[in-house]
Amino acid sequence: SSTLLGLKKNRYSRGKVSAGYGRVGKHRKNPGGKGKSGGQHHHKMRFQNYSKKYFGKTGMRIFHINKNKNFSLLYKLGDLSHLMTSKIMLISKEINFYSRTVNLISGRRDKLLSNLSCSFYNSIIFLRKASKRSINEAHINNNVIIKLCSNNN
Repeated sequence: SSTLLGLKKNRYSRGKVSAGYGRVGKHRKNPGGKGKSGGQHHHKMRFQNYSKKYFGKTGMRIFHINKNKNFSLLYKLGDLSHLMTSKIMLISKEINFYSRTVNLISGRRDKLLSNLSCSFYNSIIFLRKASKRSINEAHINNNVIIKLCSNNN
């Protein structure tokens, strides 16, 4: 009987939920689920606030995507001067008229970017694609007109 008196009251109900503490509020390993679970259910607000476009589809489905047909080589604005002779460049600088037209549609390169300064004057260039910056720079600084055309023209 001495051993029974020495035990605490809770020893009798150890292992049972009715030990006075119940099931609620226990420390459990993953109470909300592991990782990104519940993103569409009980953790929905967190995903809506911090990563809005995590779920769902965007854009068109392209089954056999082929990026080669959209690829195009570049011209830089400064590199176009090698297409013109130095005589024509000098004449066009002195006389204020469009002395030279350059057709770059038939070539393999078809996009114009303005990485370098333009070193020729008073010309008309036909291209498929060009950036807005290159068009503005060429026209303002050197009086070069860039016309955008499709393959057929």
